Amino acid sequence: MPVTRKQTTQIVSYTVSFLVSLLVAVTTPIVPILAMVFNASQFELGLIVGSASLVYVPTTLFAGNLSDMFGRKRVIELSLILYSIALLTYYFSSSWYFLLFGKLLEGFSLAMLWSPIEALISNTSEDQTKANSIFGISWSLGSVLGSFISWFFLDFLGKKLAFLTNFFTVILCLSLFFLFSEDESRVEKTPQTINFKLNVFQELNLIVPSFMYSFTQGVVTSFYPAFVNLLTLSNKLIIVSFTIMMLTRTFTFYLLGKLDKTINKKIGNIFCLSILLLPFGANTLYVAVVSSLLGFGLGILYYSGLKEALNKDSLNKGKFTGLFEGTIGMGYLVSSFLGGIVAEINISYPYLLSFLVSIIAMLI
Repeated sequence: MPVTRKQTTQIVSYTVSFLVSLLVAVTTPIVPILAMVFNASQFELGLIVGSASLVYVPTTLFAGNLSDMFGRKRVIELSLILYSIALLTYYFSSSWYFLLFGKLLEGFSLAMLWSPIEALISNTSEDQTKANSIFGISWSLGSVLGSFISWFFLDFLGKKLAFLTNFFTVILCLSLFFLFSEDESRVEKTPQTINFKLNVFQELNLIVPSFMYSFTQGVVTSFYPAFVNLLTLSNKLIIVSFTIMMLTRTFTFYLLGKLDKTINKKIGNIFCLSILLLPFGANTLYVAVVSSLLGFGLGILYYSGLKEALNKDSLNKGKFTGLFEGTIGMGYLVSSFLGGIVAEINISYPYLLSFLVSIIAMLI
């Protein structure tokens, strides 16, 4: 049976989500460490990492509605162009101010990417549960591989070479999407017919797990590399933590694709309570076990929020994937800024903060 254009679009979308997640995972531990090379303080570190979320949150809602009006493909292609510029900014950086600008641009570009690509995959798929599972596996597997690859750039190839390599990979993604994808069939809409209104209280099943997913993960990705560096521990612990956490998260997406009806958001939060243990062990096996527990929790929370977002009307789906991604951005934003503040008092306090927020989320 020949591959249809719709199927080709799905394959390209999964491929791009895999590659972009891989690139983000490669640079995630490099940017905080490079900021410290440029003598950034803990608060400035939180500002750099959190700045991406500062623009990510409002942009996702805008991008989702924009893709509802004018199509997903154009918005995705624009996002990839902007992301390539952000990578060049990192490559030519000479102070933490350049890293800050790069993070702002990265946050804007990724906000323009994720909600349209989620809606595109959903609306070109005949099996929603399968599409959700494959999408989660594709980008999460990219994160796993990217976390492992980042080790080579940190210890062998050089930090800035990662940004240049990523730049050319984004150009490849842009080429794939431009040549081989198309928008799903859609009814022509005007800005006047788009329903921009959202009732936040009616969407708590979407908002709470999405926020907790990114808040928990944000604490780990923003502050654990600096924590290891400040205590002069091995960079291997960073790679072990990120790789195991994301590998377990990927496996959780696979399981939930088979056991969709058994999702329990509170169980996800219970697993995430293990973050409190992360800063109290320098043993590789210890870090791997704690990170695997976090991965299970993160997988459950993300899948729960995404399922709620995609279970909406197809023509307005961008609005809800925008809300989903915006909530994720808010979690990263709050974790970065609050984490940076409490880390100035004690470098282990961000993990205690995440533990307390998880308890509160379980009560909602």
